[in-house]
Amino acid sequence: MLDYHVDHLVARVRVGGRHVVDVGSGSGALVRRLAGLGARVTGIESGPAPLAAARAEPAVDGEQYLEGVGQELPLPDGSADLVVFLFSLHHVPVPLQTRALAEAARVLRPGGRLHVVEPVADGPYFQLLRWVEDETAVRAAALEALKAAPSVGFHLAQEAAYLHIERFAGFEDFTRRAVLVDAGRAAALPTVEAEARAAFTAHGRPEDGLSVFEQPVRLFHYHRS
Repeated sequence: MLDYHVDHLVARVRVGGRHVVDVGSGSGALVRRLAGLGARVTGIESGPAPLAAARAEPAVDGEQYLEGVGQELPLPDGSADLVVFLFSLHHVPVPLQTRALAEAARVLRPGGRLHVVEPVADGPYFQLLRWVEDETAVRAAALEALKAAPSVGFHLAQEAAYLHIERFAGFEDFTRRAVLVDAGRAAALPTVEAEARAAFTAHGRPEDGLSVFEQPVRLFHYHRS
């Protein structure tokens, strides 16, 4: 499903030869894909496990990973052409989400772009994930914070909605990936495992030996003023 996100991104901005910052880069899948398209990519991640996983992968084209958080990016002013938050703005603490957008504006050159994709609190994958972590409030807060983007230096160029698809080899694959995104979820899993397993069966649909879950998302593409 990463291909679909990349297609939406490159339809709106040229990435080849540009410095792209992926905030909340996880295990580096988007970083590597954009590096393969000729971008100079910096992944920002706060979790030691995803950072280790990303750095363990063979480099594609000189990409780098830095430890940091969205509300305090470890990059100089005006050093990037494009900042991406792919499913990551809602992981920034709610009081600091607008500050994270301001940080994106700070590190972007004039005329740079901000590309944000956020999941909404609906759909089969949300119904599964909420047993591990109910993100209703933080997802709503992220969408609300995006309304403040003009106040920190952005002009909304385009907004769209589409479906993101998650595919899992089984329940254990789901829990492994859920914990990789947020290690704090590991503590909740033993207490809700029976309910989460039931939700996995109820909300997933079989496809090619995998369990497939749909997640509605909203896309926001901004120009830096």
